[in-house]
This record gives sequence, C-alpha cells and structure tokens, in this order.
Amino acid sequence: MRLYFAEGGGLVWFLTWLSSAGCPIILLPLAVNYVRRRSKSAADGIMPPFFIVKPKLLVCGAAIGIIAAADNYFYVYGMSKLPVSTFAIIGATQLAFTAGFAFLIVKQKFTPYSINAVVLLTAAAAVLSLDAKNVRLSGEPSVDYWTGFCFTAGEAVLFGLIMSLVELSYSKSQQPMTYGLVLEFQLAMCSSACVCSAIGMAATGGFAKIRTDAAGFESGRAKYCAVALFTAAACQCFFLGAIGVVCFSSSLFSGVVLNSLLVLVEICAVVFFHDEFGAGKAVALFLSLWGFASYSYGEYRIRVRVPIPGNDDDNVPSQA
Repeated sequence: MRLYFAEGGGLVWFLTWLSSAGCPIILLPLAVNYVRRRSKSAADGIMPPFFIVKPKLLVCGAAIGIIAAADNYFYVYGMSKLPVSTFAIIGATQLAFTAGFAFLIVKQKFTPYSINAVVLLTAAAAVLSLDAKNVRLSGEPSVDYWTGFCFTAGEAVLFGLIMSLVELSYSKSQQPMTYGLVLEFQLAMCSSACVCSAIGMAATGGFAKIRTDAAGFESGRAKYCAVALFTAAACQCFFLGAIGVVCFSSSLFSGVVLNSLLVLVEICAVVFFHDEFGAGKAVALFLSLWGFASYSYGEYRIRVRVPIPGNDDDNVPSQA
C-alpha cells in the first residue's frame, strides 16, 4: 500500500475496496475443504452441504464487515499520509484497544504482565507523537501528518473492536468452530465490507478514475496491476490469519501476534523506503518490543502454572 502511494497512486477508496475485494479467493480453500468433508462422509452415504455456517453467524459476519469497511478506509488513509515505520508503531496501539474491548465484550482475564504490555504499547505511540517533526514524509505539511496520525489511531480502535466482536460471534455461534467455518465467516465479513467499499468508491467516482490513476503510476501500468492484485490477495491472507487465531485462541493473542511483526515492518521500511529512524522511533520500538515480551512471558508463566504476583486466580486459562 505504501508503494502504491509512493509511486503516484492517489485513490484511497480504491485501496480500501481492494482490501476486501479479494474475498472470492476464499472460495478456493472452501472448495478444497468441502471435498475433504465429502470424502469423509462418503462412507456413510451422506452428502454434506457446501456451506455449514448458520444464519445467525452469517449475519454477525456481515455486520462486522460494515465496521471492517470503515476500518479499511481509516487504514488506507493513514498509510497515504505516514511513513511505513511511523504507521506501524501507531498501529501497534491496536493491542491496547483490543485488550480494552476484550475486557468489556468477552470478559478477557488480565494479568500484571498483559496490563504492562498494554501500557507500554500505548506509551510507544505517545512517544512517537512527541517526535512528530522527525516522523513525517518528506515535505509533508503538519496538518497532513496529524490527520494521518488520527486516522491510523482510529483504525487501531476499530480493529480492536472488530477482533473482540469476532471472538464474541464465535462464542455465541452455537456450533463448533472449525477451519471451514472460519473461512465462511471471513467470506461473509469481507463480502459485506467489499459492497460497502464499492458504494463509497462509486460515490466518489473512483471506478472511473482507475485508468487515469494507472496512467500516472511511475512504474507503469503492469506494476500498477501487480500492486493491486497482490494487495487484494495479501489482505485476505491477513484477515484469515487474524480471525483464525481468534478462533483457536483469543482476540487479545491475535493482537499480540500482529504486534510481533513490528520489528520486521520497521526493518523493511528503512531498507525499501529509506524511512528515517530517529531516537523517537527507536524508543517507541523498544517500548513496543518490551510490551510484547511482557505479554509473552506472562502467558508462559500461565502455561507452566507458575503463580503470577498480584493474580488471585491461579487457574486462569491460557490464551496462547
């Protein structure tokens, strides 16, 4: 996405639509899963249905997809205004919001280590905001930076809400969650987000501007198409991984897994986009890594049943 804007792309709604437009790809693994289920049921003479999701869970997925469309727009708009490294560190605050919503919506249990992680990751974004003059794109006006900052922070809030709502939907589904069911839930969610994004794109004339946007892409039309296709496919892999972890663990742990990629994102941003990496980013990155390590250590102690200071519940189930 950063490459798209760096090479002259300018359609925020186009990338927002691409974030969910790749949802038909999900039909391929769904078909493979159906063949496997059918082969297992053949001995009993049963023909299983292609879709197994119940209407209640389907509606939940579609409703969450509407929020996901807004989240995608915030994500893309923030990316258009910020360097990758800055965007990634601000986005890392999603763990704090995920934790908050998990506590309110799914009654997530916390330990001193998980609380420490949330505080540190929030502090990382605060440190970054104080170093604003060193974390902008070259020649970017102050108002554009702060607009991007606010949109990225808003995306972190919405993403935290989405992950907790996904976990709540799973817990209330009244059917065993399986790999196939996660795929069907994602298909419902992304299809809904795709429709909402298409409406926004059509309302702003985005579809009519794609040809002009491609013509102005510095690397040429072929690479423009490659960036678009890869973005659509990669977003589906991302969503499948995120909500898949929620299915087999929790929304909070899904946020932790995503934050573990922060170091890789920072390295790639410096190598491929030559982002500046000053003291503010270094401190923010250190706080983020410290927060991730704190959460991981707390989960390790839970798994090996080591008593956690200040935690009265010695039988807290592991979320990892």
